[in-house]
Amino acid sequence: MSGYGDNLKLFKKCLLGVWFVWEKFYHKSHHLTLRNAEDLLYYKIKPYHGHSLMLNDGERIHQGDLIFELHFNNWTVKSSQRL
Repeated sequence: MSGYGDNLKLFKKCLLGVWFVWEKFYHKSHHLTLRNAEDLLYYKIKPYHGHSLMLNDGERIHQGDLIFELHFNNWTVKSSQRL
């Protein structure tokens, strides 16, 4: 039975490796910023593209308004837990 468990661990490691390579490419190609390697979030300030949107507080977002896009830093998330 240990063969199955070992194969599963290897599969998870390979899958995470592929995911992190993809993520690095995505962050660079979409110009996401990470201030420090330990930060939890990547960010990007960009113009809103879409129909006008009414928020819960009554504020409206219109096409061209600047918005803050957030993405988790999965390296930091991974290092804070055991997989």
